[in-house]
Amino acid sequence: MGIKFIFDQLEAVLQILEKQNNNISITNTDWEDLFTSKGYKWLVKRENDMGNKFSKNDFKSFLHNKNQVNSYENFKKSRKLLKDLELNKLLSITKKYLPKGAKFDTTIIPVIKPQDNSFVHEINDELVLFIYLEPGISRAKLENKLIHELHHVGFDDIYSPEKYNYLLQQAQQVIEWTNAFGEGFAMLAAAGGPNNHPNYFDEELEQKWDSNIERFNEDFDLIEEFFVKILKKEFFNEKELYKRGYELMMNNGGQGSWYTVGWKIAVVVEKINGKEVLLDCMLDLTKLYPIYNKAVKKYNKKFNENLKSWSDIIINSLKE
Repeated sequence: MGIKFIFDQLEAVLQILEKQNNNISITNTDWEDLFTSKGYKWLVKRENDMGNKFSKNDFKSFLHNKNQVNSYENFKKSRKLLKDLELNKLLSITKKYLPKGAKFDTTIIPVIKPQDNSFVHEINDELVLFIYLEPGISRAKLENKLIHELHHVGFDDIYSPEKYNYLLQQAQQVIEWTNAFGEGFAMLAAAGGPNNHPNYFDEELEQKWDSNIERFNEDFDLIEEFFVKILKKEFFNEKELYKRGYELMMNNGGQGSWYTVGWKIAVVVEKINGKEVLLDCMLDLTKLYPIYNKAVKKYNKKFNENLKSWSDIIINSLKE
C-alpha cells in the first residue's frame, strides 16, 4: 500500500478561508464540500472514537474566527511547504530508529482543525496519520512532526500483541501501555539522535522540554505507579485505567510523562548499549525494562546522574 495523501479537507477549508479573507459569501456548496470530504469525515470518526465532541456548527464557528481568517496566507505557505517536502528523505531518517522490516502503510491527511495536535488513528483497518497544519510553520518543525508521526506508524507495524500471550493478562496490559513510550522513541527519532535536543526547532518548546526532563524521576514514579496498579488489579475498570494512562500522555503541558520518560530510557539504553540494542527492545518490549535497569547504573555513574530504575514487581512480571 505505501503512503498516500488526502488533501480534500485542507483544500475545502482553505477555499472557505480564502472567501472570508476576500469578503466573498460562503455558499452551502462550500460547506458541503468540506463536510463530505473524506478527511473531514475520518477526522469526525476519530474524535468520536476518542469520546470528543465534534459538531459541524462548532467547526463553522472555528472557521469564522478572525484568527483563522487572518492566518489564511500562512496556511497557504504551510501547504506549499508540506507538498514540497522530500518524503523519501524523511522516511530514511525515520527508519534509522526502527527495526528492519518496519512498513509504512498509511494515509496522511493534513488538516486544519481547532486542536493543534497530530496523531495516528486506525480507521476501517487502516492506519491514518492526521497532521495538523500549523499556519506559517517552519520547515524544521514540519519535518520533525512528520518524522515523529511516521515513527508511530512504523512502531505500530512491528508491534504484535500475540507475541506476549505467554504473559499473565496484567503483564500483557503493561506491555500494551509500554507502547506509549513510543512517544519518547519518536522524539528521539525525529531529533536524529540522543545528542540532539528533541525540540531544537522551537525555543518555547525547548524550554518546556528542559523543565519537564528535570522531573524525570517524578514522572518515572508516576508511570511505575500506573504499571503496579495494573499488575495488582487496583483499577476499578478499564475506563479508569485508560483515563489514567492518557492523563500521563497529556500532563506536563502536553508532552507528558510518556514522552520524557520514554525518551530518556531510550537515550540511556542507546548511549550505554548502542542503537541496535534499543531497536531490539522495540521488537521485544519485555527486554526494555531489565536492559534499562542494567544500563542506568552505568549511565548514572558515567554522567553523574541519579535516574531511577524499575522495581522488581515489574521486572518479574515480564519474565517467562
